[in-house]
Amino acid sequence: MQRWSQVENILCSIPIESIQIDNRMTINEDNILHFACRFDPPINIIRLLATKYPNSLLTPDATGRFAVHVASKYSASPVVIHFLISENFAAASVPDVNGKTPIHYVGQYYAKNHSMASIKDINRNMLQVVRLFKASAPESFNLEDNEECNAIEYALESNADIMVVKAMQQAARDDWREMRKKHGVSHEELARGIEKAAFKSRKTLLGSIDEDAEKETCEKPDLSVGRAVTDSSIPLASRSYLAKTA
Repeated sequence: MQRWSQVENILCSIPIESIQIDNRMTINEDNILHFACRFDPPINIIRLLATKYPNSLLTPDATGRFAVHVASKYSASPVVIHFLISENFAAASVPDVNGKTPIHYVGQYYAKNHSMASIKDINRNMLQVVRLFKASAPESFNLEDNEECNAIEYALESNADIMVVKAMQQAARDDWREMRKKHGVSHEELARGIEKAAFKSRKTLLGSIDEDAEKETCEKPDLSVGRAVTDSSIPLASRSYLAKTA
């Protein structure tokens, strides 16, 4: 059982410079939020950590994962994932060094790592999380990782509920149809550009592109359940081909 009330008391009552995070230096100010997301934290703890250690919202770990990736893998609640997306929108669609976006981790691990006893509650939470990523990172449903697997394939392998799988398939179809409507390109053209685009998006978020490179801007999405947000300014190459299982 996690002693979240004790953590809250420390964060609220002790000056931040006096808090010793980890005497082994494994956990630091840049990854403390990632670490907390491994243990199904309540939203008040996530908000406190994000306020006290803002760099942890914007900094990836050694594998290129942001806090939202870790939260997705370790089955954080929908409200926690919603907060992390809202505070670092761009990270919702960025692949880590393994080519996995947060929705890949949802498909592969969310049902397995969930701490809730009720299957019904697990399925409900997972479905809500899928809808959050459909609104914030629709293109990631069609993205394959370094193992040439997409989120839907992982969800099928992990025996995710059929309603969750169908929601993911619908997200993939909707993104593909929207892209075809706006750009009219083939699967092959998208396949050729997807690796380059994913790498570029990761570099952009990390701020490693030359200062004189063209900057792309994006607005925070409307994360209302059931409403997908599309952006016609997204570069064509950043959209992947339709998931094979869709």
